[in-house]
Amino acid sequence: MSTHEDRARSGGSVMGREGLLRMLDQARERSFDVVIVEALDRLSRDMEDLAGIHKRLSFLGIEIRAVHEGVVNTVLVGLRGLVGQLYREDNTHKVRRRQAGRVKQGLAGGGLTYGYDAVAGKSGERVVVEAEAQVIRRIFQEYVDGRTPREIAHDLNKERYHLRGGGHGMPQLLMAISRGVPAFCRTSFM
Repeated sequence: MSTHEDRARSGGSVMGREGLLRMLDQARERSFDVVIVEALDRLSRDMEDLAGIHKRLSFLGIEIRAVHEGVVNTVLVGLRGLVGQLYREDNTHKVRRRQAGRVKQGLAGGGLTYGYDAVAGKSGERVVVEAEAQVIRRIFQEYVDGRTPREIAHDLNKERYHLRGGGHGMPQLLMAISRGVPAFCRTSFM
């Protein structure tokens, strides 16, 4: 009997969206007979996704086995799917509440936003990156002057502006900036 767990050990990590899609492709090719998971929430914490995965694998005659629960059936998928989704939704609320609290304290609520850099040793504090601030001022000014985001992005792409970490492309930059608009409005580099 071939298991997807065996294939995962030899080929690297299975889960993650790409790994899940690869596993489902291999299931259609009948590359394995059983999927072994530590717990069902390792497949998905979304009720619909988990039920869909179970349905597809069952249709193909592939069993899912959870380490501590054995062979997975529809009832277990329903229960674990509900518990997993409630856990995920509860965590989402907690994270958002924490981020809101940090923002009320004048700190950054999450990752780095284009135009800012972290202050070493001071969690949540940010400092303006002047070169990026100039790009942001330009984008806002051109938008106020009536240019569309597409036109602005086209020009900035031609001038080869890049995101930190090797990313490039002005659509991504404009999206990164738009996520930080409230922060930009509070900070006095405009």
